[in-house]
Amino acid sequence: MDVVIILDLSGSIEEAQRTHVMVELARAIVVGLPVASGRTRVGCITYESTATSQFYLSTYDRNVQGLLNAFEFNDASGSTNTHSALDLARTAQVPATRSLSLSLSLSLSV
Repeated sequence: MDVVIILDLSGSIEEAQRTHVMVELARAIVVGLPVASGRTRVGCITYESTATSQFYLSTYDRNVQGLLNAFEFNDASGSTNTHSALDLARTAQVPATRSLSLSLSLSLSV
């Protein structure tokens, strides 16, 4: 299963001081997935005015600790552009050859 976690790091999230909550929730999701067995790959996109792939599905492979450490985002600013994050997930994170397989995208906007 491919899981792309999408985190909203726009200015409104920073104003509400919710970045930490989202990061901890993302980490908790990863802990509950069978990443170490290789049955699940996790990627991450953050967005504000633009979207950025923080890491790809194949970046951490079975390295659960490396994956957990990768969720370290401190800078939240800009406007909210959810569309660009979803588009990036579709075009850059999930390979076209797997687009009909099970893929789960989680948007953790608070």
